[in-house]
Amino acid sequence: MPLNILIINQSDDLCGMLCRFFTTEGHKPVCVSGEKTATQQALEGRPDLIIIEVSMPELQAIELVTRLHSDSATKHIPVIVISDFPDLEFELLHLFDFISKPLDLVRLREDINSLSNGKKKRPPAARLQLTNDEHQLFH
Repeated sequence: MPLNILIINQSDDLCGMLCRFFTTEGHKPVCVSGEKTATQQALEGRPDLIIIEVSMPELQAIELVTRLHSDSATKHIPVIVISDFPDLEFELLHLFDFISKPLDLVRLREDINSLSNGKKKRPPAARLQLTNDEHQLFH
C-alpha cells in the first residue's frame, strides 16, 4: 500500500534524496521546512508517516515532535526522526523509530514496509542469546 509521507526537513539534500527513494518505492513524499508549515501540513495533508530531520539538537525540534505526538489530530501518525545526534534518541523514546545519520536505507525500508503492512510499532530487534561459553567469557 503506498504511503503519504510528510518529510519535515532542515536540509534540501536529505529531502531530495528521500523523495527520490520513496518515489522509487511507490510512495508519495512531500517535503516542507519550517515548524509552522510542517504542523499545518501534518494537520491538512493527513500523512501516513512523518519523517523529521533534526540536524541540530535544538529544543525547537524536540518540541515539534512532542507537539505532533500530543495533538489529538496527529498523535496517531507514526514519526521517524533522522538525526546527526544519536543521543537525542533517549529524549524521543515514543517515536516509531530514530535513525542516526548516515542514513540506513535498509532500516528505513524495513520501517516503511512495516507501516505499509499496517503495523503501528517497529518490530523489536532480534535478541541474540549467548552460548554458555560466551557467558563464561563475559563474566
